[in-house]
Amino acid sequence: MEAIAKAKELRPDLILMDIVMPGEKDGIDAAKEIKSELDVPVIFVTAYADEEHIKSAKKVEPFGYLVKPYEDRELRAGIEVALYKKERERQQQKAHDKLAKANERLRQEIKATSAKRTMNYFMDVIGLATLVAFTLVIILIAILSQGALLYYYEPNKVIWIVEVFLGSCALIIGIRKIKEPLLDWRILRSLRKSRVSTEIIMYLYTIYPEASYPTDIARNTRIDATNVLGGLRGQGNGFGKSKSLLEIGLVDRVERDEGTCYQLSKRGKSLIEHLMPTRY
Repeated sequence: MEAIAKAKELRPDLILMDIVMPGEKDGIDAAKEIKSELDVPVIFVTAYADEEHIKSAKKVEPFGYLVKPYEDRELRAGIEVALYKKERERQQQKAHDKLAKANERLRQEIKATSAKRTMNYFMDVIGLATLVAFTLVIILIAILSQGALLYYYEPNKVIWIVEVFLGSCALIIGIRKIKEPLLDWRILRSLRKSRVSTEIIMYLYTIYPEASYPTDIARNTRIDATNVLGGLRGQGNGFGKSKSLLEIGLVDRVERDEGTCYQLSKRGKSLIEHLMPTRY
């Protein structure tokens, strides 16, 4: 079809397409093929305004539908609106692609950090076990070498050994908590198991410190609104309240006259920046 060939050759910013055209394909078929191959907005220009033609045209999702005869100002307004909508659509797609890329990076960091955290716990256990064994050996040597005299004459030495042991255990655990204050195992597990949650906090991070309504979050992340609410505050079988972003402290609720908004908490912001120290 000549219209399709011309569109592929010229790659215009916008196409005005008549519905009734000579040949085997009509304008709706041509627009459908152009849409599948080219990122070009289409406005239908036709003398037909009956329900059947409009219903068929709607399936192609055109950027406008002008009925002949029309005035120049109507055509100009239709073109300007269509070009604006297409530009907005491209910007939103670009922002969504960037958000999806950042979210995937966040999920990889969460996965890697979870594995590292598990290994650190194993190392802590090994370290504590080694410390226990070493302390017990010291105590045993002291008892065997000094016998009951050690405890009878110098009980402070035994007490000192026990205190060193307990203090060392507390020091190891304390250092771990100071080093990784944000990486609570509940948070990591919740985020690791829920892509919805990571996409929500990643979006809220991009607009921080602004708050957003659940409907806006759903539109910008392309997640079903019900799932967004589930991730934020927990509801239904798929999203337990104990694992919700509100419950684990990564999101704050903001009450406004128009309704309830949600904002990334300071803890949530710090967590993302801890996992992703460089901007995405």
